[in-house]
Amino acid sequence: MIKTHKIKMVENFTKWCLDTKVFIVLSIKGATAENLFDLRRVLFANECTLKIAKNTLVRKAIENTHFKIMQEDIKEQVAIISSKKENPGIFKILKEYTGKYDFLSIKSALYNKNKINTEYMEFLSKLTNINDTRIKMLSILLNNPKKILYTIQHYLYRIINILNHVRSNNGRS
Repeated sequence: MIKTHKIKMVENFTKWCLDTKVFIVLSIKGATAENLFDLRRVLFANECTLKIAKNTLVRKAIENTHFKIMQEDIKEQVAIISSKKENPGIFKILKEYTGKYDFLSIKSALYNKNKINTEYMEFLSKLTNINDTRIKMLSILLNNPKKILYTIQHYLYRIINILNHVRSNNGRS
């Protein structure tokens, strides 16, 4: 019975992991229940989940998945943060919290199935949310269509000239 229960727990955790686009291993050594509750509340408001589980369970759950590269980072006391969406806002939240609480630190992260380094996490933490970005892009497109079309046309002519030059040089060889 116990073994069946553990197998089911691993299977459930694996399903949860596979359903995520962002997967972060966060060191929580020294964190209080109050710190984690506060972080969990903020993450939940941003469509993210924070789970704490035994390291053995996490390692077993991810061993046959693309998350396997994270196994080496699952040591000591860690929490797993995830999001079903490509949500760069998580990194902004974590940057604020790791600055506020020096005992919290990101050990590693997968973003859209790719392990990312701290520089990329820093870049993601500076992005605005996707809706703000869409509004800015639409504003640029609506307010500057002539300039955009001119730029596209200019680069298109440059590409055509380069291709013609390459073609004519290949004919001479």
